[in-house]
Order: sequence, then C-alpha cells, then structure tokens
Amino acid sequence: FYSHLCAFATVPRAWLRQLLVRAADHGLRLVLDLHSFPGGAADGTYNGVWPADPMFWKANSNIGNRSVPLTEAGMMIARALLAWVEALDDDAQKGVAGITFMNEPAHMNQGDRFAKEDAILHWLAKSADLFRNSKLPGRGVKLYMQMIGTAFFDFDGTVVPWFHRTFSAKEQSSWVVADQHNYIAWSDGSCDGRTGSGGG
Repeated sequence: FYSHLCAFATVPRAWLRQLLVRAADHGLRLVLDLHSFPGGAADGTYNGVWPADPMFWKANSNIGNRSVPLTEAGMMIARALLAWVEALDDDAQKGVAGITFMNEPAHMNQGDRFAKEDAILHWLAKSADLFRNSKLPGRGVKLYMQMIGTAFFDFDGTVVPWFHRTFSAKEQSSWVVADQHNYIAWSDGSCDGRTGSGGG
C-alpha cells in the first residue's frame, strides 16, 4: 500500500543473525520488535507511511493479489518472523529474548479514528495464537504483547479483560508479557519542557 509514496527497507537477515550472536556472546538477549506494517498500523511519524493516513486496519493490498487485506499481509509477516526465529541456529537463538509482533498497534486511534477496537484485539489474538503454537514458548522466548492506551477509548475496561480472556494464568506466568507504552514525557504540561501551546 502507498507503494507510490514510500518503501520499506529491510534488515539483512545475516546481519541480524550476527547481531543476535554478538549479543549472546556478551550475555545479552534482544527483543525483535516489528515496528511498521504495510499501509501504516498506527498514526505518527514512525509508522512508515506518515503523513499519509494509516490504512493497515481497513484496506487491501494494492500490489499483487489485491484481495488480500493488509491485516492478513501483516499476519504473513508475523508468520515469516516466527519461522525465521524458529530456524535460527543455537548460537543465534541464545540472543533472542522475545518477539513483539506489532509495536504500538493503532497508536492515536482513540475513538475508532482509523481502526475498530475489536479488529485490533482480534489481530493481536491471532498473532498470539501463532506464537502459542510455535516452538518458541518451549525455548524460553517471550511474546511481548504490546498495547497502548491511545488506541482505545477505555483501555482498562477493554484491553485488561481481553488480555485475561486471551491468555491463561499459566501463559501469563511463563511466556506472554503485557507491554503497555505510555508517553508521559510527550504529554502537554507534564515533563515535556514546552513553553507554549503545541511546543516551543
């Protein structure tokens, strides 16, 4: 989507594998975080398509098979990441602490601006099923289930009960991590350093 406006750069897999090995050699483990998705899954400068509108949640691909929803293209990306991590050799595998399938899903969506809340949670649950049925939980790799309050009208009333319905107590104590982002430093009037309305 937006193929006429932007393109995604990919990280060479051999380089990433070597980074995992080097991290493990230094006693570190990394979280692999998928940050941007086709069409933009959040609203903001980091979404890969800004300033264009985020379309991941409601549009189909406009290249190749145009009947494929962008949400399914995102699921294909999640599957590919899982397959790649599962196939890593032992030296690289030691450097993997976890996976985040989508960083800040639908950030700035509050009030269903560009995504339906149930569609966001459905995608997250479906991606979690991929992880649940993979080899990674048995290898000690964590799923960081990233969620952000700006995507939901009532985060505590919607996302918290969904999380407890979606993941058993055993899963919550073994391989899934509730990962909520909150940008206090960027909030007007908190610790943002603004001297005037809108910045400055």
